[in-house]
Amino acid sequence: EVIRFTEGCVRIEFGMVGRGVQSSVTLSRSWTRAVLEPGANANAPTRLLLRSGAQCVEIATCLTDEEREKLQRRLQELLSPAWRESPVVPAVVPEQSLPFGE
Repeated sequence: EVIRFTEGCVRIEFGMVGRGVQSSVTLSRSWTRAVLEPGANANAPTRLLLRSGAQCVEIATCLTDEEREKLQRRLQELLSPAWRESPVVPAVVPEQSLPFGE
């Protein structure tokens, strides 16, 4: 699996080494979240999912639970939309009154 990020999209490509991309899924970056779900039972591995609206794609099935947890945190950092960051807002400067004609 290869995950590519652009400003507006996340593209997940599936394939085999030497065979190229066999399938791909493109999701809206601003709506996509990386979700780590517990396995079906106590001994089952966790599942790492990329969710965007009704779409859900499982990734990283070959990783360990610990590796999936680290990847989930990193993906969520990369997916966080820019509007979540605190922008620097300029201070409001009160209007200055100037005499008419000057």
